[in-house]
Amino acid sequence: MRIAIIVDETGYSISVVQNVISAVSGYDPKSIEVLFIYMSKDLLHMGAGEGDIFKDISNEKGIVSEVFPIKFSREYDDPSQVSSTIHKLVKELGIGVIFTGDHNKIIIDALRKLGLDIEVIESYPLVKDLMTRHVVSILSDVAVQDAAHLMLKTKAGSIIVLKNNKPAGIVTSTDLISKIIAYNVDPKNLIVSDIMSQPLITVDENTDVLTAAGIMNEKKIKKLPVISRGTLVGIVTASDLMDKADEKTLKAIKEMKNLTILMERKR
Repeated sequence: MRIAIIVDETGYSISVVQNVISAVSGYDPKSIEVLFIYMSKDLLHMGAGEGDIFKDISNEKGIVSEVFPIKFSREYDDPSQVSSTIHKLVKELGIGVIFTGDHNKIIIDALRKLGLDIEVIESYPLVKDLMTRHVVSILSDVAVQDAAHLMLKTKAGSIIVLKNNKPAGIVTSTDLISKIIAYNVDPKNLIVSDIMSQPLITVDENTDVLTAAGIMNEKKIKKLPVISRGTLVGIVTASDLMDKADEKTLKAIKEMKNLTILMERKR
């Protein structure tokens, strides 16, 4: 199976590639070849390895892939010339199907005029586009009283707990109420790790928003710490998804089955 995937510098492309590679990885990976047709305004920048993230996604699944760079700027370049280059490349390689995100609509239209059959994969914003980058965190061996003071000082509804500099759990205002006040436990005798919720459920910064919404809904949680290569880089909440997502993404979220936790975000 040979697949050509048109990608560009937007985060949407990462989401599209992840969806496509996941879909085809059920086949024998050795029987699949992927060609990433990567459009960039600056080929010098691209030459520094910008397109390698797409190869990394496929290589993780054992799928052989190559990146073919094409210079393209929507503002200055003729889309018909770019589409002709892509058309010739695809025909020469005998690749029958092109998967692409709808953010490349201008190229899709040009390729369809040349007679190529295009299948559009819906793409959604990534978590890193909506997340809050400033995250309040605390070490796991700090006293619970200090954690409560920190939450009050920063007006944070939750804090991420770090152990060995890695995210290990989360403490919310609900934890303080349900695990201390309700049971009349003296907080002076407790450290943060005693009351934190664990294991910590996280998402990678390149996870698409719809997937993050599904995780929240399934796990009945309203906050997802965001990780990049094992490092905490942000946090995304149910309110972020429902208040910051574009109209298309919001519609897709609301069409999810058994939608509960996201709709209850402000209660």
